[in-house]
Amino acid sequence: GLVAKNCVGLVYIVMEVLVVGIYMAEAAVRIYTYRSEFFLSRWHHFDLVIVITGVVDLILDFALDDVQWRLLLKLLRITRLARAIRLVAFFPELYRLIQLFACAMQALFWGSTLIV
Repeated sequence: GLVAKNCVGLVYIVMEVLVVGIYMAEAAVRIYTYRSEFFLSRWHHFDLVIVITGVVDLILDFALDDVQWRLLLKLLRITRLARAIRLVAFFPELYRLIQLFACAMQALFWGSTLIV
């Protein structure tokens, strides 16, 4: 019950800190590697904004215990999904697969609507 719930919460927090740490390390390595050229790429700006929002999210999650701030925290977490969207730009096959999946979901929606 409560012990398992606390354990899951602890695992979630550790995983979140680990992922944000990996993102920060990757950004630091990129900045070190590219130096001044890092700031010329829009994709690097995009990644840096995602890393910064992850760090801010982590800090706010520990600092604030108010329920009103939970929506802001959820929005900050959604920005991390934007990083996955970046992959779509580099892999046309992945983009096509996502398009086909969206079409299949639309067909499933209308099919289930007709059944009900």
